[in-house]
Amino acid sequence: MSKIEDAIKSLNKKFKSEVIGGKDINSFKGRGEIPWESPALTWLFRGGLRTQTLGEIYGKYSSGKTTLCYSILGQAQKYFKARYHNELEELQSKEKLNGTEKTRLAELLDMGEPRYVYLDSENSADVKWLAKNRADPDDVIFIKPQQESAEELLQALIDLIETNSVRLVIIDSLATLVSSAAMEKSIEQRTYAGISGCLTVFVNKLMPMLSKYDCTVVCINQERDVLKSMVPGQKNTPGGRAVKFNAHYRMALRKGRCLDEKYNEIPNNTETMFGQTTEVQVTKNKLTAYDRKLAKISITFENGVDKYNDVFLMSVSLGIMNQAGAWYSMLDDAGEPITDDEGNLMKWQGKPNVMAYLKSHEDFTQSLITKIEELTK
Repeated sequence: MSKIEDAIKSLNKKFKSEVIGGKDINSFKGRGEIPWESPALTWLFRGGLRTQTLGEIYGKYSSGKTTLCYSILGQAQKYFKARYHNELEELQSKEKLNGTEKTRLAELLDMGEPRYVYLDSENSADVKWLAKNRADPDDVIFIKPQQESAEELLQALIDLIETNSVRLVIIDSLATLVSSAAMEKSIEQRTYAGISGCLTVFVNKLMPMLSKYDCTVVCINQERDVLKSMVPGQKNTPGGRAVKFNAHYRMALRKGRCLDEKYNEIPNNTETMFGQTTEVQVTKNKLTAYDRKLAKISITFENGVDKYNDVFLMSVSLGIMNQAGAWYSMLDDAGEPITDDEGNLMKWQGKPNVMAYLKSHEDFTQSLITKIEELTK
């Protein structure tokens, strides 16, 4: 054994794990993926949201930041719960377990079902809107600050993650956290640095914990004007640079056009609306190839993040569904419309008829989502 190999062995023994020279590299490709509800986001990231990552979602008010995080939470609950029970059942069904399998089974039973933490520093979490986005509020650990400082709240998140039971943490939002220094001063006294100092310490502690404890963290942030900028209208996000530099991805959300009941775009000054579109711009991406930067998702008051409109738009744009004027159809190899299991011709006049069919035929909608996923890799 060479000197370098002796040193590596000695150091790994000291660290009590294979920190140096390990062959089993925990790359992003080997991590799980939480499915997006909107196929537009699936296209944007060439798949689901990678687990064991730190992400930042920011933008102006009413741009859909919280709604998107509610959707992520709902999808994460389904994903991690299914994964947990599948692994548990597989181990329990074996007649004889080796040492590693016995340790893993004991670990799963000790952890229990996956848990999810929502730091509601804005004190504005909406249980009904969570449910609209297919998230189960009863399965979420809410942290609702009273007079706790940013340092106390972020340390609480570290403590919860270290239990190895938390699979997803959502911080809503970084901009409303208040440092202990600011807590101790009156309003007229100025405090410098804000929460950037404690966020730097928090993020530095958090990054190695993401893979160690299989935890995914999503931060919501706001946009603020840069007052001393020489460039008019320049925006920035509060909280310093630690999250920006360490985040695996960052998404900037912009409110788009309003939608009516037929999913048609209408002027934003309309008195009533059925929903809205939200533009999602990827401003940082360490998860996949950085060649796709902009997509549009739909949010409605009926479904939250509305997959149906996005499935329709993506199916047409990718050529899965044929469009000829106002007619839409599913064609066979000969270019003729096909029929569904009920004998109905899969040809519709106008978008509203397509949308009605998608909502009443969930299996067909899911088949389109699968085809979109295959084409977006």
